[in-house]
Amino acid sequence: MTKISLAKALKLKNRMTGDLKTLETRVQSYNSNEKGRTVPYDGKSTYLESNALRMGIVHLKTTIQLANKPIEQEIIFLGELKAEISFLSSVPTRKGVEITVNYGKEITTEFIASISKEEIDAVIKELQSKIDDLQDKIDAHNATTMIEFPSI
Repeated sequence: MTKISLAKALKLKNRMTGDLKTLETRVQSYNSNEKGRTVPYDGKSTYLESNALRMGIVHLKTTIQLANKPIEQEIIFLGELKAEISFLSSVPTRKGVEITVNYGKEITTEFIASISKEEIDAVIKELQSKIDDLQDKIDAHNATTMIEFPSI
């Protein structure tokens, strides 16, 4: 077993997930071929390799999740703040009079917004500041928390 920081473990998880996707693509591409055709990868052995990697990912994700227990609330809150920003960014804020022409007829529509674009921008700025603070706390935890993981 090797001790690695949580930050390194997260990078490793991302790399392993990418490697898994590569193996799965190889299985899909090379599992069924014309008889006699030479292919660079064997579907069955590549599939077995992907299953072994998948189990390593499960072990690593479980270890990461346990190590994140002390900051679990911050991680969840961070996700919710990002979701709120996404929601607020999609809220329509049209206001004022718009004139459109439909089948030769001029239509005047006046729009009002309960929450102005300026108010939404201010809230998003405040939320982004909270996200930055939370991310700093999470990054510090990830950099200083060590986990045990089989040698790579």
